[in-house]
Amino acid sequence: MILLTPDDFIDKYELSTGMYDDTKLESYIEKYSERYLLHLFGADLFTSFVSDLTAGSPQTPKSPNFQKVFNPFYMDWNKSLFLSGSSLYGYRLNQILESDGILEMLKGFIYWEYARDLMNQMTPYGNVKQRAELSHVVDSPHSLMWERYNEALCTYRAIQEYIHSNQNQVTGQLVTYDLTTAGTGYVNGTNALTGGSGSGGEATIVTTAGEVTNLNFTNVGSGYVVGDVLTIAGGDDNATITLTYVGEGDFSLWNGVMKSKAYWI
Repeated sequence: MILLTPDDFIDKYELSTGMYDDTKLESYIEKYSERYLLHLFGADLFTSFVSDLTAGSPQTPKSPNFQKVFNPFYMDWNKSLFLSGSSLYGYRLNQILESDGILEMLKGFIYWEYARDLMNQMTPYGNVKQRAELSHVVDSPHSLMWERYNEALCTYRAIQEYIHSNQNQVTGQLVTYDLTTAGTGYVNGTNALTGGSGSGGEATIVTTAGEVTNLNFTNVGSGYVVGDVLTIAGGDDNATITLTYVGEGDFSLWNGVMKSKAYWI
């Protein structure tokens, strides 16, 4: 799983010059990306998320459900608070939940983990910036660390609340396909897709001499399975596609770990 590289740790996630070691940071990225995502999703949904990632680097999710929580979003939140054991976990009613996206969340948590382990290189008076033979105090280490951690935690909680509130979210959306029959008599336009296990699929088609040469899904529908053969309506009703990947992300599998805000760590 490759979601981040050391080059992503810039701006507010950048430590003083010379304090990041790329090899060490890569090990932190690998270790804590997996740990925090496992806590975010729970084991089953985490496994589904990892299997949904694209090949290459950096990886991104293919399925609409995972894309929703991967990217930044905001949502009105006015549902009842829920309990974890004897502790209240949630937000006040009638709030707007804001997520900066999974990448920003991971950068915040990884920054926290890395900076915490560097505390033995910091003075008792603040985070030091190497400058020739002198150390210049730039900020309180605890201040920066808690700020990044708590920012990441806001996104962590927003994602969990979205998943918790959408456990009936559909899966099986149209994602990728093979064009198996080009058909005849088609013209450019938006056409329904019929057949298969699901419903609601539509696509905008590109044609040449009546044959379908390409298409883009405009309504991804739901309930489809890999291997479904769909007919493109229109023309002579003889163009078909075979589905090679459909949407994952069954939010009913969520069993994540709830985390508390930290003001002093």
